[in-house]
Amino acid sequence: MAKFMLKSLLLGVLLFLGILFGMQKAHDEMREMKGTDGKQTIEAPLFEKHTEVEASSPSGEPQFETEKKQLQQEKSFNFFSFLGQKATALVTVFFQAIISAVSFVIEELIGLLSL
Repeated sequence: MAKFMLKSLLLGVLLFLGILFGMQKAHDEMREMKGTDGKQTIEAPLFEKHTEVEASSPSGEPQFETEKKQLQQEKSFNFFSFLGQKATALVTVFFQAIISAVSFVIEELIGLLSL
């Protein structure tokens, strides 16, 4: 039994070390694919500030505001949302029925035992 435990422990440690080695190797390969090996620094490109006219639509209103309004006005039918709402209602009713049935049975048992 002791030999089995020792072999199992050694096998577990060996597998754990293999996983750690693989994670380190994957990390090194990802850095190599990016083109950075940690020795050199990459500077972010500098961008000029955009003026308000450049960042807005031709009407002068920012683009995200118009998209937000359009999404609020659009009342599209989402089948999966509808299906989820119906499934939620069904599960709620099902569990309410189960809870009421169990409470009824418990009340009846308590009534029989109190006699």
